[in-house]
Amino acid sequence: MNIQTTASGASRDPSDSLMPTPEVAGDSAFGEWRRGWLVVLVSTIGLGIATSHVYTMGIFITPLEHAFGWSRAQISGGLMANSVISVIGAPFIGWLIDRFGTRSVGLPGVALYCTAIALLSQTGASIWSWWGLWILVAFGAVLIKPTVWALSVSQRFDAQRALAIAIVMSGSGLCAIFLPAATTTLIATFGWRGAFVGLGVGGALVALPLLYLFLRDGPNSPGTAPRSNTATEKTGLSIREGLLSRRFLFIAICTVFMTGTIAGMSVHFVPFITSMGISKMTAASVAGVGGVLSVVGRLGSGILLDRRWSGPLVGACSFTIPAIAGVVWLLHGDDVFSAAVISGLLGLSLGAEMDVLAYLCSRYFGLKHYGVIYGSVAGLLAFGVGVGPTLAGFVYDMTHSYDAFVWGAIPACLTAALLVGSLGRYPSFAVRPTSRQ
Repeated sequence: MNIQTTASGASRDPSDSLMPTPEVAGDSAFGEWRRGWLVVLVSTIGLGIATSHVYTMGIFITPLEHAFGWSRAQISGGLMANSVISVIGAPFIGWLIDRFGTRSVGLPGVALYCTAIALLSQTGASIWSWWGLWILVAFGAVLIKPTVWALSVSQRFDAQRALAIAIVMSGSGLCAIFLPAATTTLIATFGWRGAFVGLGVGGALVALPLLYLFLRDGPNSPGTAPRSNTATEKTGLSIREGLLSRRFLFIAICTVFMTGTIAGMSVHFVPFITSMGISKMTAASVAGVGGVLSVVGRLGSGILLDRRWSGPLVGACSFTIPAIAGVVWLLHGDDVFSAAVISGLLGLSLGAEMDVLAYLCSRYFGLKHYGVIYGSVAGLLAFGVGVGPTLAGFVYDMTHSYDAFVWGAIPACLTAALLVGSLGRYPSFAVRPTSRQ
């Protein structure tokens, strides 16, 4: 078969088949897991810590309202500060990852992030102190975006890359299961200030030792000594080709629409159902349903993608789910059972969404500049996480209801499903050996 390649390494083979990436080409699924399972484990923990602020924000809204009289939009604005810095900084952090490796970026990032979470306990009466501390959180969070953890396993897995990414992304689902109830308990026992200290210190004690000992970059990666004089060059699109492509534009729009919708509904989910007279602990438990289903969504999407199901099809199906949750919210969102259904649907979609986006970026753009390209997507993920809850809080402050936000979220999700479904077949990237002197 005659395969011609462009300067970027993209194959022009008419069959447009998916070739193995050079980093793990020819390795069996068993061999990938035998050599890479520990990196998957510690990356799962790292991602879980990195997303803890998203899954605990809703628990802090009511205590901060009572303590300072701030509006829900003002409180959610902390996530917006995080988003702005992430959008600006994520591509640069992606470049650092491509240049120096995941370990060199992830370790200091987790340390800074956990410190910043603990420092939220020092919030004063001025809303500016709250927003200012969130800027510090943002500088830590941008260093540990999903880019770090997705690349740490992508460079070690090919045959079961989607499943490996799915397991890593399940770290956020585990946080969604346990952190709402744990945070509620911390607030009840130590107050909201003590809860922030507990989250920050606890996260550091769990993650940092494991990451220091076991987070390693793949062979022939930046910051890693080559194993032999013959290596394989990462292939894929150039940064310009990737960021200016139609596919990246579609993925970017999907990212903002989906993350804004899911984050907006998820962050305000606990305040929404406690307003119906449900106890805080019951509300936290119901929110945990979303965490369970997010793990199911992640693993399910990973298995389907590794079995060569169409990525755009899997994405389109998962992106439709929040629209269904929105319909349930509008029609039957006033009892515990319906609330559990909404939480489960949001979790199921969130689980599949992050996996699909990370996987599609590796397949459509390659690994040559994965850090920058997926880093840009990760920045947009953070942007959606900030915009969605802030907008939902603003809608609630104006109307004393979230219904208008949900009405807007439904067409946004359906649009995202149509866009991801039109991405087309994966390109092929030729494996090119290079010699090391």
